[in-house]
Amino acid sequence: TSIAPFDIVAAARDANLLVERDLRGLGATVYLKAQPGLSMVEGDVIQIQQVFTNLMLNAAQAMAKQSTPKDITVSFKDVGGGISVEVADTGPGIDPLQFEQVFDPFYTTRSDGMGMGLAICRNCIDAHGGNIWATRSAEGGAVIHFTLPIHDD
Repeated sequence: TSIAPFDIVAAARDANLLVERDLRGLGATVYLKAQPGLSMVEGDVIQIQQVFTNLMLNAAQAMAKQSTPKDITVSFKDVGGGISVEVADTGPGIDPLQFEQVFDPFYTTRSDGMGMGLAICRNCIDAHGGNIWATRSAEGGAVIHFTLPIHDD
């Protein structure tokens, strides 16, 4: 692993490009919303891109069967000492009783799922000194939140 400061919005954009064909095939559209002048984060950019690809593909797969718009919005904001990221979808959401369980290895709600994606995401974010958790959006879709510490010059 290579630890260095990096632009988290650029990492999300690169991750989006890596899975763009799959996302398009599932009918999903990704929107990135970042406040200007975000601080750099410190970590392994490849691992954080893996987190983004997992979260985007999970969201797209969760919405695959719906006829309504399949939007994934990735939002970034500076929260004093860290960057907060939200990956929100317009899908069916997560049962509140499963908010913690979804991060357990081998836990899946999909018949073809392995249940490793969110467990891997949690391991990556934990290793970077951040936190990751799930909630429901006001519209009912799933929101995966994570924080990463900023790079201190």
